[in-house]
Amino acid sequence: MTRILVATDGVLGPRMTGPAIRATELARVLADDGHTVVLAGTLPGTPPPDLPAAVALQTGCRPGTLARLAAEADIVVVGGFVAAHHPRMVAQARHLVLDLYDPMLLEVLASAESAPMRRWRLHEQRRWLGWQMARADTCLVASDRQRDYWTGRACALGLLTPERHVADPGLDRFFLEVPFGIPEVPPVSEEPVLRGRLPGVDPDSVVALWYGGLWDWFDPLTPLRGAAALAQDHPRLKLVYLAGKPPQTGSPRHRRLEELRAEATRLGTLGNQVILVEDWVPYADRGRWLLEADAGISAHRLNLETRFSYRTRLLDFLWAGRPILTTVGDGFADQVAREELGWVMPEADPAAWARAFEGLVRDASARQSMAGRVTAAATRHRWSVVSQPLRTYVAKPWQAAHKRGAWPPPVPRWAGWPAKGLIKVVSD
Repeated sequence: MTRILVATDGVLGPRMTGPAIRATELARVLADDGHTVVLAGTLPGTPPPDLPAAVALQTGCRPGTLARLAAEADIVVVGGFVAAHHPRMVAQARHLVLDLYDPMLLEVLASAESAPMRRWRLHEQRRWLGWQMARADTCLVASDRQRDYWTGRACALGLLTPERHVADPGLDRFFLEVPFGIPEVPPVSEEPVLRGRLPGVDPDSVVALWYGGLWDWFDPLTPLRGAAALAQDHPRLKLVYLAGKPPQTGSPRHRRLEELRAEATRLGTLGNQVILVEDWVPYADRGRWLLEADAGISAHRLNLETRFSYRTRLLDFLWAGRPILTTVGDGFADQVAREELGWVMPEADPAAWARAFEGLVRDASARQSMAGRVTAAATRHRWSVVSQPLRTYVAKPWQAAHKRGAWPPPVPRWAGWPAKGLIKVVSD
């Protein structure tokens, strides 16, 4: 069968963020199809939970290791900015699949205010992203909306040549829609981790759970303020925020956590109505947290990151059969509204959140009806389903018409390498 290298710059192991989860699950699906798969991480790590024996694991990979693994593979699937640190891997790839599900440049823009150093990195990251796209045979996007965004970037990069248009007039071969997914088997209830364990969270509490990171582009304060308006009338309502530090070494604390803590303290809800769990929940344990919640919550402001994002952690609430409370503006919120999978609120509207929370607390039958629709929708989001375009490509891969890309690639000043040293390394 086909030999495949799946590479990520996320930390692989018990605690993982989205990029590492996605790489692990795609490797799992491809191995289930009978392919020989190597899952490689650029950072030190350990085996992810329940990693199949058919998936070989390599972590802490240095440039030479990834270049060798790429040379041994028939297809390389890579996301993030792995190529910025491992350009030889890209050069060795016979068939390169570039995973663009995360609009990383828009995330950099959204967090530039709290991380000023990212501003001067943005130009270099644009250059590297363009270089990767020029060398890709096909790219993975998470939604039709993302496809439009990346088509515009491809056009701006000069990649939409007449030759490419003749070979692929709809860009159906250059962009494959592969959203984030959920496991095949729903989670099962185990020993409680939330009710009776966290202060103030009792068996009869109505729990709204914020699951995932408190990144700068989110708006956790608006749900907090909406819930605070109900604190006297509905003391059973509890907001639980999973606010742990991401597993990447040196990953910064984002400003949203401290803003959230300060606002909950000001409103007098911290520790009673609002509970902060300051640990990153292990991937294998997430189902226990989800099943003990009555609903999942996520809020954001309307900006470019929101419009082109794909809120991956909300998918896990589909997996657990829990209604979703979220903000308008992204493609997933459109699905929640269209299929009545929960409540969708306007941007920065605490009163709307208060009404949604009141409905969550008062109307158990509505929660149950939504939960049934959520469970039905989950079947369409299983990894085996959403990965089908990639599985089709792997079965019969193609190369993009007129691949381009200067060699050696542009030297990233932000990577801290001297130019001569990099050129020597990639030329060896």
